[in-house]
Amino acid sequence: MKKRLFVAIELPPDLRRAYRQYASAEAGRWPGARWTADDNLHVTVLFLGGVDEAAVTDLAGDLGRAAASTASFTMAHEALMLAPPGRRPPTMIWATFSGREPYAVLVGTISSSTKRHAPDAATDKEPLPHVTLARSKDKVIAPRGQDVRQLPQTPESFLVNEILLVESRLTPSGPVYTVVHKFGLN
Repeated sequence: MKKRLFVAIELPPDLRRAYRQYASAEAGRWPGARWTADDNLHVTVLFLGGVDEAAVTDLAGDLGRAAASTASFTMAHEALMLAPPGRRPPTMIWATFSGREPYAVLVGTISSSTKRHAPDAATDKEPLPHVTLARSKDKVIAPRGQDVRQLPQTPESFLVNEILLVESRLTPSGPVYTVVHKFGLN
């Protein structure tokens, strides 16, 4: 049996609260958008896909060693944007983050350390640290010419000093995420 797994960076509570307040204020401007549940807001480092249950322990060991060899770094909210970049029409609203260089190093380290356990991992994307705040049900999130309003106040930067291995179970009411392991960065 396979588990659907990904590696993530947890957001601090004040940042999740800022995004939730934004979603509440903006929901009326984006008809048909499904806003991401508070507990599901995270920065994905690497989507691993289906991993054999028997391999999860070895995967966790490799992730722990990879995390320990990677330096902690800071990230900060940068901007809100229609996404994915370059795709028309846009289908999501993302919050992007600074700290792209150390994030790319983290993605590369995690990718190479998990390759043997997660052959279906999504390693072909350019690393862009972001959180998906909303998705469109009908695949077009923004009427022509409409753009995203920015946060009224920029949240503080935060220290990324751990990563999470998360299981994602898809349900009719949306994904349910369960943290399987936490790993400290160096």
